[in-house]
Amino acid sequence: MKKILTLIPAVVVLLLLAVSPLAADDQGWINNSMTVKLGDTSNLSFKITNEIRYHELTFMNPFLHNFQSGFVLKLKKNFSLGAYYKRENEVKTDYTLTENRFTFDAGWKMKVSSRCNFDVRLRNEIRRFDNELSKNHLRFRLRLRLKSSMDVGAVIFKPFIGIEPFADNKVKEVFRYRFYLGSGVTLTEHVDWVVNYVQQGTRDKETIDIINTGIDLKF
Repeated sequence: MKKILTLIPAVVVLLLLAVSPLAADDQGWINNSMTVKLGDTSNLSFKITNEIRYHELTFMNPFLHNFQSGFVLKLKKNFSLGAYYKRENEVKTDYTLTENRFTFDAGWKMKVSSRCNFDVRLRNEIRRFDNELSKNHLRFRLRLRLKSSMDVGAVIFKPFIGIEPFADNKVKEVFRYRFYLGSGVTLTEHVDWVVNYVQQGTRDKETIDIINTGIDLKF
């Protein structure tokens, strides 16, 4: 029974994809993360993430890989600050684009009910590319998300829905959005499995439907 319940988020995502037309370049993403609190009474945590993106929903034909690490500081009144460094390689048709990204973000959350939270995250990214293969620039992202928690038997689900517009100083307007719908599933005290559907729309490009999954570790 527990195994069946843990498949529910994946079934929901697949049903959503089944009722929407899929483009040729739909993708599968794997995002794993680990957050370690630095001391029992500390509000400072160290976080590392690893991401691989694939050109197919079956998680074949990878084209992007990155590794990120940084620190998150929880402040009073549900505010937080984060600072990270990311190294990313993206395979293009004739070359590999290598990026060094410095990210700074600020977040805030509030309780909507006993089991539901609303959070906001403003992220600023300094994007610098090796060998001048792309133009260095600043990118801005604003994520709005509603996250809940529910018990189904012995399994804890953490469903969420969110929207995130993107802008940068090259085009000076919102040029992309991502819509998120999915759930985390608590496997143990320190381990969540996350699966969600992402729709990414970019100005003058095809909309991409994405299956995103991964393991979230917290200590």
